[in-house]
Amino acid sequence: MRMRSSNRWDRRRLVAVAILLGGMAALAQEPSQSDQPYRFDLYQARHTSPMQERIRHLSPFPVCVVYWQPVTTTSIEQVRTEFKQIHDAGFRCLKTLQLIGNLPQQKVFETALDTGLTPWWYGEAGWDDLTPELLARLHLPPSMPLREALTNESVIAYQTQRYREEIEHPVTTPPSPFPDHGFSRGQGGFQLKAEWVPLFAQWLEKQYGTLAVLEQAWNFTANRDEEHPATFRDAAILAGGDGSPNAQPSLEWDFRRYRDVLRFEADQRVFDLRQSEAWFHRYQPVTPLREGGELAMFQNFAAIGTDQALVADAMADGGSFYPSIHPAHHFEAFEGDVALPVYLESQLSVDLSKGMWTGAWESTGMPSVYSGYYGYAATPGFISQLMMSYIAAGMRGIGIWAWNMRDAGWESGEYSLVDRQGQLTPWGSQAGQIARAVDKYRFELWDAHNQPTVGILYCWENMATAARLSVGAYPIARDNDFGTEPTRAVAGAAEAFQQANIPFEFVTEQDLKAGLAARYKAIYLPHEAVLSNDLVPILQKYVRDGGRLVADVPAPWWDEFGRVQKTGPGTPFESIFGVTVNIFQGGHNVARSVNGEPIEGTFADLSLTRAAKTASFDTGDAAVTEATYGSGSASYIAFEASLLANGTEKGKAVTSWARNLIVRTTVQSSPAWTVSGATAYRRVAPHAHHYFLVNNGHPVDAVIQAEVRYLHFEDAVTGEDLGSGNTVRIKMEANSARWIRAELP
Repeated sequence: MRMRSSNRWDRRRLVAVAILLGGMAALAQEPSQSDQPYRFDLYQARHTSPMQERIRHLSPFPVCVVYWQPVTTTSIEQVRTEFKQIHDAGFRCLKTLQLIGNLPQQKVFETALDTGLTPWWYGEAGWDDLTPELLARLHLPPSMPLREALTNESVIAYQTQRYREEIEHPVTTPPSPFPDHGFSRGQGGFQLKAEWVPLFAQWLEKQYGTLAVLEQAWNFTANRDEEHPATFRDAAILAGGDGSPNAQPSLEWDFRRYRDVLRFEADQRVFDLRQSEAWFHRYQPVTPLREGGELAMFQNFAAIGTDQALVADAMADGGSFYPSIHPAHHFEAFEGDVALPVYLESQLSVDLSKGMWTGAWESTGMPSVYSGYYGYAATPGFISQLMMSYIAAGMRGIGIWAWNMRDAGWESGEYSLVDRQGQLTPWGSQAGQIARAVDKYRFELWDAHNQPTVGILYCWENMATAARLSVGAYPIARDNDFGTEPTRAVAGAAEAFQQANIPFEFVTEQDLKAGLAARYKAIYLPHEAVLSNDLVPILQKYVRDGGRLVADVPAPWWDEFGRVQKTGPGTPFESIFGVTVNIFQGGHNVARSVNGEPIEGTFADLSLTRAAKTASFDTGDAAVTEATYGSGSASYIAFEASLLANGTEKGKAVTSWARNLIVRTTVQSSPAWTVSGATAYRRVAPHAHHYFLVNNGHPVDAVIQAEVRYLHFEDAVTGEDLGSGNTVRIKMEANSARWIRAELP
């Protein structure tokens, strides 16, 4: 448990000061006029809270490592030598200290401070706020600029002493009085545990109020053979079983009841999470917590009773949201490819937690052989691809597993930045150099943000229905594939824009309801079989006001109640797209092609009411359509383009073709900047643009062409001077990454 000094702040003071100083931080990060179309104000507001305002004020960017105490380390002096090696390599923070108990913990923590290491993952996020009163106490001007104060030697000495006091006088949080219902991350599913049945019954009653409303939501009128529940407990058992070991919920035809089981599990997990974090902060109010990881990001979270967007909402008050990004464990969705998918996993994590502190707190230091799905070699280029992808996505913290290796057992001899003799490896050295660059540009990275062209809808309701489809209504092996289709399609669309160097973000239902649609020139709906009734008018207004909407099959098959979505004449769908969907069909027995490219999977039979046909199937039927609506436009792709674009279709020519089609159909204006020869990401700060280039192949020259003439290009890690202007050529080694800082005039 985190130690905290006895000189604690009460929560009201924390809130008041955080709001005051958060305003100062917001002023420091005020976006330029060119950023206003991106609705940075709404983006920041998505997860604003006193905790987040306080963290923005302190602007921490820890790059930390896990330290495993070797069995041969038996003295504090040995620990001091090892900590000094970590510090000298470029790291300033320890994510976790895995101690074996033969040395006093307090002394080990103090030794970390003595060598310039913060012994906790959150770095400066645990500091006291820099109020005018504190600055005056330190004999500094009360009006000293915020960023100047954060790097002032007197302030650093004070905060270090505060941490030392916390180590000497730890505060222990008492055991939580709240019951543990066992809603662990990733442990949900359609079958309820016995202790969950009463909770689910209460949840159903809160959601629906009466059994008559519940029966309507569960489509009892469409399934007349069912026994009607007499109580909400009966309804809970009908949907999720009675909790007995061998009981299974009956696989009825309806979808909504099974969606409700998953929604309940996700809601209850976050309810319990909020209770536990509130209890912790009652005793340690300024200490951040982290939550979210140990789950691969591109999986069907709804299927396991989890909603990561809701977890991120809870962590706005708690501290930090994070993914677990281990190549050996969490890239099954990409068949082990990492160099480019690692950015997608990072971007998804940041986008689920828009406007709040997100970090790759569970990363890896390589190499791996036995303890995962795949084995990986470690190189300076590979560690650069990982760490620079985190930074490019907007993460503001990195936790590397690990500095050194376990001595015995599972994972021993793997995942370390030093070798078996304790010597720093080339990839460990490179990680340390990147950590130094992060420290140098810490405030600039906090001010930097994305300028996305496209928003890709990431929809929990769609995943929940896919999870229900995956268990079928009678045994068919192919049903299992349905559960992965939404996430594979989301990844496919993202890979398309990534391949074309088009800036994008993932956007959730909650983001759209918060007004964030206007942030994007275009929104893409990948394989959105479920389009909720409350999202339709939001998308309709978005297009009418000038946005561009693109959807592919099977959007929109159902609404959130599992009812066939209306797509006929006069419907909102028809008004947006200028077509009606007459029926969806499978393609197993009838081959189709578009422009000579064979199309697999589901396709739609359309009737055009206002839209123009821009591409045809070999039958002459519309394959891609284009329509205007209000001030905007919409395009419908009558086959599963985003699924075809997914990287699991490696080696198929149609994958590249589908990606190009998605980009051409969605993006209708020339980008402000381009990069040839490498995959590229850009983050925009008031004084500089930061480019992150990834080469996933042979040595190449990458060329940046920008809309502004920069005063200076430099390699942010090495300091190499690369010239000035709006164009620069960058040499890229094989399988590598580079971080280029371009200073604005």
